[in-house]
Amino acid sequence: MTRGKSAFPLGSKQARKKTSSRVVRDPVERQIEAKKQTTLHLLLKAARLANEYAIRRAPAVASDQAGASGTLVHLGPAHLALFPHIPWEGIRLTELASRLGVSKQAVGQLVDALVATGTLSRVSDEADKRAKRIVFTSQGKHQLRRGLDLLARVQSEFEAAIGKQTISRLHAPLVRLVAFLETADGAGSSGDADCDSAP
Repeated sequence: MTRGKSAFPLGSKQARKKTSSRVVRDPVERQIEAKKQTTLHLLLKAARLANEYAIRRAPAVASDQAGASGTLVHLGPAHLALFPHIPWEGIRLTELASRLGVSKQAVGQLVDALVATGTLSRVSDEADKRAKRIVFTSQGKHQLRRGLDLLARVQSEFEAAIGKQTISRLHAPLVRLVAFLETADGAGSSGDADCDSAP
């Protein structure tokens, strides 16, 4: 065999098979894969998965709407995503839609479903009687308390999975990051309900 040359003749079946087995990765694909390992990407992915994990453990919500039969209504992720964006004093539908980055019509349908379960209510806005504010009912506030209990249980499961000290060490950096993000470019709102999107 000549030094430096392939053992298979060019164009042979063996040579074609060897060439086809090579993995030629596109530069853009390599860049995307590299970015998937950045801390920010992992943080965003962990936040999404943690939210989905908690939602899967969320109990159904009993409707106490007048005339309702008490049928259990399970709130989906889209409904639960509203919770952190609704301050205790309430919020107008247009502002809620803006916070979520969706249309007024889309968020209105989600609010309607939560009103039907007795979780939210529409009340007159004291600043403008023609406008309505979306507020938590007493049942809705109870759901928030249940949500905090659920998050505590989920955190315990995470601590069991990766270690209590590991979770504890994450706390302080996340507090600083949240404080920065809440004040960056006017983002965030101190009036938001202090509860994640799990009920």
